[in-house]
Amino acid sequence: MESLTLEQPGLRWDDELFAPHGVAPGWEIEPEIDAIRNEVAKIFSTSARHMKVVFLAQGAFNRVYRVEDNQDHVYAMRVSLPVYPQHKTLAEVATLVYLEAKTTIPTPRVLTYSANCSNEIGFEYILMTFMPGMSLQPLWQHMRYENKLVIVKQLAAYNAELFKHKFNLIGSLRLDKETMKYSMSQMAELDFFYYRRIHDPISKGPFDTAYEMLESHLQHVLAEMKRCSVEVDDDDDSSMTSEDKKPDLEAELGERTSRSYGKGSDVQTQTHSDGNKTREGDEESERNEVAEDAGEDIQIDHIKRILQHLTEVIYDLEEEAPIDKRTVLTHTDLNANNILVDPETLKITAVIDWEMVSALPVGLATQIPCLLKYGDKARHLEPVREEYSNLEGDEIDDPENALHEGKNMLYWIHLEEHHNTILERAYKQEMRRICPKWMEAYKHGEGIRDIYELVQKTDSWFDTRRVAAWLQ
Repeated sequence: MESLTLEQPGLRWDDELFAPHGVAPGWEIEPEIDAIRNEVAKIFSTSARHMKVVFLAQGAFNRVYRVEDNQDHVYAMRVSLPVYPQHKTLAEVATLVYLEAKTTIPTPRVLTYSANCSNEIGFEYILMTFMPGMSLQPLWQHMRYENKLVIVKQLAAYNAELFKHKFNLIGSLRLDKETMKYSMSQMAELDFFYYRRIHDPISKGPFDTAYEMLESHLQHVLAEMKRCSVEVDDDDDSSMTSEDKKPDLEAELGERTSRSYGKGSDVQTQTHSDGNKTREGDEESERNEVAEDAGEDIQIDHIKRILQHLTEVIYDLEEEAPIDKRTVLTHTDLNANNILVDPETLKITAVIDWEMVSALPVGLATQIPCLLKYGDKARHLEPVREEYSNLEGDEIDDPENALHEGKNMLYWIHLEEHHNTILERAYKQEMRRICPKWMEAYKHGEGIRDIYELVQKTDSWFDTRRVAAWLQ
C-alpha cells in the first residue's frame, strides 16, 4: 500500500447528527487572509500589498477565496482541510491537468499548489484560474424545460468525451511532475478516507476489479462497525461495578420483547418480580436501548453476509455479460452547484469541484448526473399549476419567493421532478446518439450500479437490513 503522511494539523471533528458517521470536519485554526495574501505574493514575486483577497464560499472540506492583483488578474485559491493529507490535493491537481490536456471540458487551470501544510497559510491549497459565469443552482429550478435541455446536452457531450479516455485500474490519478506521466493511485472517495477510516490498514486502491473495490469498501464499513461496538461496550463497562455482568443482548432482547403489556389505559404498568411497578414508557425506552445495542451486532452480521455474497453476485453478472474492466474518470457530484453557466447564452463556462474524482469501472461511469435526480419515483405528468396553492401574506414579499411567480414551493419541486424525469430520458437519447458505446455500457452496467448503490448504503443499519434482504 502506498505510504501516506497522516498528520492532520488544523483539523477537528465535530459531532453532527446527519453527517457521515455522525461527525463533520471543522477548522481548528482559521486560514488568515493576510497569510493567503503573503503566500500568493511570494508565488508571483510581488508585494503583498498588491494582492486583494476576499472569501467566496465554503465547502465540506475547503474554503474558496477570490484573489486579485493590481493588474486586474483574478485567481481562485482553494484552501483545504487535511482530511486526506497530500493525496486528495495531488489527485485533484492531476485530474485537472489531465482534463485540460485531453478534453474540451471547461475546468480551472492549476497555476500552483501545495500538497502539505508547510506554507504561509498552514493548509494545503490549489491556486487556479478564476472561472467566469454564475452557479447554475439559483437558476435551475425555475428554468424552462427547453433551456434545461440545452444544459443537459452540453453535459452529455462532456461526459461522452470523458468516456473515450479509458484506464486499466480503479483509483485516482497521480501526476509525476518530472516525467509528466500519469499513474493510478488510491481512491479519493469519502468511503475510503473519511474520519477514522484513513487509519484503517485496509486497501484504498488502486484496484484491478470492481469486486476488489467493493470488498474494500465493505471491509472499511465492517471495521467502523466493530470499532463503534467496542466503544459502546467500553462506555457500558466504565459505569459498571465489579459485580455487574454484561447481559447477553440477544437473550435480553428476546426476553423483553416477549413480555405481554396490558391495554386499556393511557399509562400502562408492569409488575416485576420484586413487586415494583414501572411505567410502560420506561419499559419501552429500555427495550429500545437494548434493541439499538443488538442492532450493532445485527449490522455487523449483515455486512459479513454481504461480503460472502458479493463474489457470487458479481460472478453471476459476469456470466450474464462480460464486465468491461476498463475505467473512466467519473465526476459523481455533477449537481447545479458545480456547474457554472453564462445566464444569457446558457453555455456552460465551467465544471468545478473535481476534488474527489476517481476512475471507476465503465458500468459505474455511466451513472446519470445527479443534477437530473428526481426522487424516489419518476414524475411523468406535468403538475397542473392551478391545483397548487398561491403564496399568501408575508410569503408574497419574502425575497426567497421572488422567482416563484406566486405559487408555493411544492409546485416548483414537483415541476423540477417532472422536468428531471424527461431530461434523464433526453440525456440517454443524446448519449446514444453521440456515444453509442456509452449506451451499451449503461445497459450492461445496470447490475454493477445496483450493487454499488447497495454497498454505499451499508453505513446505515436500516439500509443494511434492506441490502441483506435484497441479496437473499
